[in-house]
Amino acid sequence: MGLRNIFTGIRFNFSVPKYTDIAVNFTDGMFKGIYNGKQHHVSDIATVLSRAWNAGVDRIIVTGGSLEESKEALAIAETDGRLFCTVGVHPTRCKEFEESGDPKKHFQALLALAKEGIQKGKVVAIGECGLDYDRLHFCPPEVQKKYFEKQFELAYATKLPMFLHMRAAAEDFCEIMERNINKFTGGVTHSFTGSAEDRDKLLSFHNMYIGVNGCSLKMAENLDVVRGIPVERMMIETDSPYCEIKSTDAGINFVKSLWPSKKKEKYDKECLVKGRNEPCLVLVKATIERYKKASDSSNTGSVAEVNAQFYQQEAEKLRNQIRNLQNTNRHMLGESVGGLPMKELKSLESRLEKGISRIRSKKNELLFAEIEYMQKKVKIVKCTVNDIPVDISFNQTAGLSALCFLEKV
Repeated sequence: MGLRNIFTGIRFNFSVPKYTDIAVNFTDGMFKGIYNGKQHHVSDIATVLSRAWNAGVDRIIVTGGSLEESKEALAIAETDGRLFCTVGVHPTRCKEFEESGDPKKHFQALLALAKEGIQKGKVVAIGECGLDYDRLHFCPPEVQKKYFEKQFELAYATKLPMFLHMRAAAEDFCEIMERNINKFTGGVTHSFTGSAEDRDKLLSFHNMYIGVNGCSLKMAENLDVVRGIPVERMMIETDSPYCEIKSTDAGINFVKSLWPSKKKEKYDKECLVKGRNEPCLVLVKATIERYKKASDSSNTGSVAEVNAQFYQQEAEKLRNQIRNLQNTNRHMLGESVGGLPMKELKSLESRLEKGISRIRSKKNELLFAEIEYMQKKVKIVKCTVNDIPVDISFNQTAGLSALCFLEKV
């Protein structure tokens, strides 16, 4: 089965209004509310997923970066039919093979987990594996290369594509790929930040795709490289909670996000956590589509002109929305309804009745709560007035409220 069939719907397809985020690190502590070892809010994966589904994300692939993370990724994927995952070891964590005390046994555990996930219909790729020479303090190059090559055996045994990581290591990465070209069916080099030469080398491999996220759109040079990726060989991702598109990035000129955000210290489930990327922001398709349109050699308009046209269209949409809201508000007040047809009048009447019903229900709820509160505050004080036993009903909130005279004993 080819990569395109395994990653059904993930390919960068402009005709399909649904999206798949091919890389989300749901095993990261940030989605548990933990930042730099400190708990700031509750685990909110369910909330993050709800935002993603509402934004048009159709499927999500949860990244596995170690044996334990891959187990957790599979467990998360099993919670929703739209979630899938990878199984593998990230280059910066390849030491875990040797630290396990038995690399062969560790490898077998990964293979068993991958097969289990395949049977459940959840594991769709081997990875995240590859080379990362930007962070050699985690793992030296020789260890990375050894266990990157080893994971091709997982791909061969499972017949799965590979989810690949390449950072400042294009030469060694491509050399290992060439040596193992017959061991894997294809793959995606995700979070691509390489040069045009790196891009072309990757595209020379059969069935190799390139994953694009915020890190791929940081500088103008990156945008030029991304422009050269054929649409049919591009995949989209957030790599969240990392790789957001920041205001200082070149790609920000082609991005529009209406999601409000708050700092983690002021967590609000209705808002994004400031600085934490989420799958709902994967919709960079329109971003890249607009950039390609602006940069197409057959298009005589400049990027600035395309941007101006885009924002003019957006402004007109907002003006129409404002007009519609103003008309709706007038109708709700019974104004300007003379020209409305019977069907719209009935619909308006029904909406008003439902609204009034909810208001009355809430009002009654508050009244009952207030009565209950007042009753709980009532205290009975026994005393005598002119030798007659009485109960004085005293309300702590309202003050003296009643004298209850009893028969003389």
